[in-house]
Amino acid sequence: MPGRVRQGFILGTFHMRTGGNPQALFLSPWQVIRDIGLLCLGGILCAVGVNSILIPHNFVTGGITGVALIVYKIFPSLIRG
Repeated sequence: MPGRVRQGFILGTFHMRTGGNPQALFLSPWQVIRDIGLLCLGGILCAVGVNSILIPHNFVTGGITGVALIVYKIFPSLIRG
């Protein structure tokens, strides 16, 4: 189809989710508050899990949490608090 412009994946996803309405991308204040609350809850749950399970049992996970635990075990004087 020579005269047709092919939509990219991102543009196609935008059109599919919003029906082509750019106003649908904006969140209401309640959605923003809910999202921030869920992010805080997730952070608290991760901190509780690390401090109550991983550190006392000397477990090391992957990713940045594992790197932080290794640094914590090698250099305990760097961690204050």
